[in-house]
Amino acid sequence: MISLTLLLAIYPYHLNATKYYLSPGGNDNTGNGTIYSPYFSLNKVFSVVSAGDTVYLRGGIYELTTATYIYQKSGTIGNRINIWAYPNELPIITRATHYQKSEVDTTAEYYGLFFRGCNYIHFRGLEITGFSQGTADPAAGLGFYDGSHNIFENLNIHHNGGGLVVSAWFGAECTDNLILNCDLHHNQDPLSPWAYGNADGLSISYSLAGSTTTVKGCRFWYNSDDGLDCFSNNGLVNIDSCWSWKNGYDFLTDETCNGDGNGFKLGNTNGSTGDTIKRVVRNCISYKNKQNGFDQNQAYCPIEVYNCIAYQNGYYGFSFYTPSYAHIIKNNISYHNETAIGYISSISTLSNNSFYIDPSTNITLIPNPAYTLTNTDFSSLDSTQLDDTRESEGCLPNITFLHLSSASDLIDAGVYVGLPYYGSAPDIGAFEYNGYTNQPPVIFNQNFQLNENSPNGTVIGTVIVTDPDTNQILTYSILSGNTNNAFAINASTGALTVNNSAALNFEVTSTFTLTIKVQDNGSPALSSQATITVNLLNVNESPVAYDQTFNVYEASANGTVVGYVGAVDPDAGQSLNWVIQSGNTSNAFSINSTTGALSVNNSSALNYLINPVFNLIVRVTEVNGNNLFDDASLTINVLQGINQAPVILNQSFSINENSANGTLVGNVVASDPDAGQTLTYSIVSGNTGS
Repeated sequence: MISLTLLLAIYPYHLNATKYYLSPGGNDNTGNGTIYSPYFSLNKVFSVVSAGDTVYLRGGIYELTTATYIYQKSGTIGNRINIWAYPNELPIITRATHYQKSEVDTTAEYYGLFFRGCNYIHFRGLEITGFSQGTADPAAGLGFYDGSHNIFENLNIHHNGGGLVVSAWFGAECTDNLILNCDLHHNQDPLSPWAYGNADGLSISYSLAGSTTTVKGCRFWYNSDDGLDCFSNNGLVNIDSCWSWKNGYDFLTDETCNGDGNGFKLGNTNGSTGDTIKRVVRNCISYKNKQNGFDQNQAYCPIEVYNCIAYQNGYYGFSFYTPSYAHIIKNNISYHNETAIGYISSISTLSNNSFYIDPSTNITLIPNPAYTLTNTDFSSLDSTQLDDTRESEGCLPNITFLHLSSASDLIDAGVYVGLPYYGSAPDIGAFEYNGYTNQPPVIFNQNFQLNENSPNGTVIGTVIVTDPDTNQILTYSILSGNTNNAFAINASTGALTVNNSAALNFEVTSTFTLTIKVQDNGSPALSSQATITVNLLNVNESPVAYDQTFNVYEASANGTVVGYVGAVDPDAGQSLNWVIQSGNTSNAFSINSTTGALSVNNSSALNYLINPVFNLIVRVTEVNGNNLFDDASLTINVLQGINQAPVILNQSFSINENSANGTLVGNVVASDPDAGQTLTYSIVSGNTGS
């Protein structure tokens, strides 16, 4: 059987949040933070960012000339501030040749990024490198101080004076932080007073009692001090599925240096924490570190270690030498560590490990005779796999190093500790062997992002699936949520693509929640399902102006409203501007620039006989976007709606006296502005003697 538990991080999507963009070619002075006019620095964008906003860093190299220092800028619960790599791009943050200290806090001088007092921040997909020591002062790629509820995901921090520092150094709370799928390596501090003794891959330090930190899926290697260091930490630290190797080495020479060189240094604490568990380590590998694989280091608290492996470390595999704490150590392997297996206090609970406590010393660990541990117990001892490229979405690479071989007597030899397993019982070691009947594929809930209106065929991403059974053929399909057939999935590869571009309208549907099924070809064929969320990114679109026909009576008074020129902008919150471009003979009309109301401007120009039809072009432009526009064609018919009086001019005629009746005196001239009228004439007065 298999018992499977997945830890999933949920990233809420906020419809009303603002997106800001940074670019190596951006400008903090002339840019406005849009994708078309990006900023350059985090210093700039954090002067305008708010809770719920997302900052996208476009790919390329950011050569910083000024230290990045962010102080007390936070998101809120459910509304983090996201600092994310733009999808499918890699931003690399490094230091320029000419580099200026922070004017606010000189502590940040040798840090790539320095945050203090910031909560609910989510970093994802950044590479930080080149921030080495300039003096004996501490340096690091990312220093995050006195901040809580933060996520550090898929960060690659290397070749700095230190890796990632998450610390309550200044005395404020530092809790509920998640370090997920990060690579922290090749960091060293040769200028420190104790040369090479302060550059850890990950330092979780000075945390207060009651705090919690979770480290999952991370790798630490070639750091001159320790891989992971819990220095002066009185909080709970959960360490899950992490690999640590070759720490305590100078990566330039591959020789050991003055740093401690522990794979996982679990202490110290500031005094005793009593009987409360403060460290939990699961499914971790510690290989060929200068000193110890797993080191208690004056962590005065009980520690739980489950299904871990210490292999070829310089001193001990497991060094838990403080005798007064009852640790729980189960399903672990210690193999070929140079000095000894290690030490663990006799009051600890040990079960189903490759070692046990020597009853003659009550602290020294010796091989467990219940198991025969040799090289043949492992599928591979090729350690070069450890720094293989991560899987998509940042998961650890799929390796065979230190996996159990089919002949190992450590298979099904463990005890249940709440972790997933195959077979009749858990295995001993960090990886479960699966050589049993067909197991279903494992598909993870995933999130993708995509610009609205992306063309058909655009690749969104590949659905991540693993199958415990080798050589299986997997088939992918979309079961539900695919409104208007917006997407298609490659049945063989799991690649998700755009199928109906017209369905990708942010203003109509901002999020698609797809149910994806994957089925193997085992016997019997088994399948699994997961939720794949596709969040559309709002792209600035042109307004839409409508062609219209209006009627107006001739001689209508100035100010008479003829009609409203209709226009909409697909992007919420945009303001529009209306302007008459052409066709406005004699300025007959005017248009309100903010409402689109078309009015009579020159009444005398509205003459049916002279100009019965006006053909106007009205341009509608967005005001607070990128000056995109659309033109509307307007037809305005001038109507003879009001009968106008005929026009008769004063006239003079002459006639001889005594002329006979019927003699023509003259023709009275009159006209009518309205075509087709019949005029009737009569004498009203002055006809003396008739």
